[in-house]
Amino acid sequence: MKRLSFLPLMAAYALASTAQITTTGQADLGYPSHNAISIPKEFCHTGMPLLTLYDNSDEENLLIYNEDLELIQTVKRGQEHTFDYRLTYQDEEREVEKVVISDEHEECLYLTFDEWTARQAATDPSFTASRLTITTESDGDSLITYDLSSNPYLPIEQLYFNYNYFGKQYPRLYWRCKNGQMYSCRASYSVAYTEWHTTGTHSENMQETLHALLLCNINLNHGDGRSDCYFEVSQTLFNDDDEFEYIIPRYAMSAKGSGNSDIHDEPYDPSGEETIELKRKIVISEQPFLALTGFQIVDTSGKTVKELLFDDGFEASISPHYAFVITIGTKTYLAFEGYKDEQRCTVFYLVDRSTNSIKKIETAPAQLSVTPIIAPKGTAINVYLDGNQAKNSEIIAYSATGAQIKRIAVPAGQASTQLSIATPGLYTIIQQQDNSIKASRKIILK
Repeated sequence: MKRLSFLPLMAAYALASTAQITTTGQADLGYPSHNAISIPKEFCHTGMPLLTLYDNSDEENLLIYNEDLELIQTVKRGQEHTFDYRLTYQDEEREVEKVVISDEHEECLYLTFDEWTARQAATDPSFTASRLTITTESDGDSLITYDLSSNPYLPIEQLYFNYNYFGKQYPRLYWRCKNGQMYSCRASYSVAYTEWHTTGTHSENMQETLHALLLCNINLNHGDGRSDCYFEVSQTLFNDDDEFEYIIPRYAMSAKGSGNSDIHDEPYDPSGEETIELKRKIVISEQPFLALTGFQIVDTSGKTVKELLFDDGFEASISPHYAFVITIGTKTYLAFEGYKDEQRCTVFYLVDRSTNSIKKIETAPAQLSVTPIIAPKGTAINVYLDGNQAKNSEIIAYSATGAQIKRIAVPAGQASTQLSIATPGLYTIIQQQDNSIKASRKIILK
């Protein structure tokens, strides 16, 4: 990758110099989740905040209004910028070996077979004995299935396990006659497969749209300690004129992945039913991950007016993709969270309008690393501490509602642990020492 120590600016812009500052502590900067609907006043040319709204006719358009609610600018945010790449996959297939009942709930109806058929006929005029299939089991009980596919009130997909693949082979509802009495049964199933086998390889051309990075404002002079909202464009963050600019990511392919899950999609069924997966593709490219390796400052015409590549092997996390704007005293910093040498860290760029040079990048280590941060449910999540733990720790996972899901003790000196969570959702992973929170990270399980 080409490394740049200085990129000339366009004549119309007197953009800031950016130099990263090294700190010795972890930066827990927040987890922004919503639009601030304004550009902060400190980054507006007049010193007054500007209202921002999204255009209903085109979500890529950001509408900017002044204090008189006059539309003063429409900014189209980076739709014309893309990153093109190519991935090579190994194709694999497998077969269904067997389907077994994983759970069965049985309830006695206190009816004989004749009483049960009479009740079925009374509640369903279309009922006939010909729709019953009766099988004698090894213990002498009778297993009875009833074709319910004509029932207009129950979708057929709810009546049979993976109906779209197996058809009516595995009913979720059936009956059993034991010692002359009828029992209602509800079943859940699981699938056993053969081993995966390779069928070939193929390559695919991919494209990633470079959407504007979300800018999260933390003004320590105003008492802001963390960020929970974001803005997208500014006038005076990088220069001192009334033109608007925004930031888009600079991507590259990586072998490390910056702690993100790999690119190919995992099968996911929102109904919670086990997906029958007989074919899959596995990325085998030497550099299979997208990494955020720098950023570009773009004007409202879509032209790049300044570009910076991270140095020293630092890669910022792709998801979620935002940067933090931190003001302390008279100085403003642009901060990115990511990885360097497989360790979680945060970079800080000093934004200085007085010069136009770009100095060497340095990094500040963080104390807690979690990978992957986006993964299928049940995946083993690796939790790495900073390796210098003189005290016992606890790693605790909380759901989005605040419920404690997992709690793992980590003895002093141990640098890592693992956890897994079976339910999809957004979770916060915290490191706790002496009943106080030392660090936290978020993960998303599909």
